[in-house]
Amino acid sequence: MIGLDVPYGFLLKAVKFGCVGCVVYLYDTLAFTLLLGLMENSVIARVISVASAILLSWIINHTFTYRYAWRELEVQKFATFFVSQLPGAMINAITTLVTLHGIAFVGERPWLAVAIGSLAGMISNFTMAHHFVFSRKD
Repeated sequence: MIGLDVPYGFLLKAVKFGCVGCVVYLYDTLAFTLLLGLMENSVIARVISVASAILLSWIINHTFTYRYAWRELEVQKFATFFVSQLPGAMINAITTLVTLHGIAFVGERPWLAVAIGSLAGMISNFTMAHHFVFSRKD
């Protein structure tokens, strides 16, 4: 146990999930910025970048944060992960778009809008992944 009765394993997974989130954030920012430049439609660019970021998050979290979960059916586990991440993805995308279009300083810096959105959705994403997707049923 560490500190406020938080189990070490849980804390370690939260830190790993956060590290993966940093990598996924960099990818998401790059994808969103590139798509925004190509299509100039922030909603479509955000939907595509968030969906592909969820896929990347699945791959890295499944192999790094929750590597014991490889024993289960992969397609079913991915579908569960994807659906579990949708609330956080919606929070992320809406926050990104609102800050991108609503705050001039942020609108000039898409990476900052993605960062704010990512932070807004992170707690939901970890909670859903930890408790509903990768929970051990021992």
